[in-house]
Amino acid sequence: MEEEDYWESFEISENENDNEMPFEVDNQNASCTLESLLQQQRENLKRERCKLLTGTLKAESKVKNTSRLPSPKACLTTHAERIVRHNAAQDKMVLAARRNSWGVSIERHIRGRGGRLLKPDLILTKGDRVIVCDIGIHWEGQERGTTHSQPPLGLGLGRWRI
Repeated sequence: MEEEDYWESFEISENENDNEMPFEVDNQNASCTLESLLQQQRENLKRERCKLLTGTLKAESKVKNTSRLPSPKACLTTHAERIVRHNAAQDKMVLAARRNSWGVSIERHIRGRGGRLLKPDLILTKGDRVIVCDIGIHWEGQERGTTHSQPPLGLGLGRWRI
C-alpha cells in the first residue's frame, strides 16, 4: 500500500482506543513532520504546473499555501549539519590551496554574465589562473540512492565533483 493511500484510508473512530497510531510517539512526530514536508513539495509542484500551463502568476495565486514549513532542502533539523559539513570542506580546500601557493578569497562578490551578482564560496588565484569554487553539500532525497545538490552558479565554467 502506498504511503498516500495509507493516510487517506486512516479513519477516526468514536472509540478512543481504535485511534492509536501503529508507531510510537517519537515516530508520530517524525511522520507528521515528513507529511508536512511532503505537503510543501506538493504545493511547490502545483505552483510550477500552474506557471507552465498558464504562463502567468495569476494561476499561482489560486493555490493556497497551507504549510509554512520549509522544504526538505531547507530542513531545520539537518540545516546546521549541512552548514558544518560545508564549512569543513571549505576549510580543507582553503588550507590545501594556501599550502600550494594559491591566493584565496572567501565569499567575495563578483559580477557574472548579464550583470548578475554572484557570491561563490572561494576564488583561487595563482599567476594568470583563476578557479571559482562554489561548494555544494549533497543531501538525500525521498527515495534511497538519490542525492540532490544546489544548481551551479551559472558562470558557464563547468562543474566538477570532488
